[in-house]
Amino acid sequence: MGKTIIITGSGSGIGRVTARRFLDAGWRVGLIGRREAALRETAADSPAALVLPCDVTDESAVDAAFDRAAREW
Repeated sequence: MGKTIIITGSGSGIGRVTARRFLDAGWRVGLIGRREAALRETAADSPAALVLPCDVTDESAVDAAFDRAAREW
């Protein structure tokens, strides 16, 4: 099993740059943000990226995103 990280705000800015750096370094990266299309751009079809669209102000959405990451990884 490789290293795993979940990054909020992965759809743009610092979050996107950070996510791509971890992907380039061989990590599995959970991409969290509100805009699925932007997260998919960040993922750039990387098999190590897991797109997890959610609004972090919604506790049940965050729980669902982490549950999905746990199931898929």
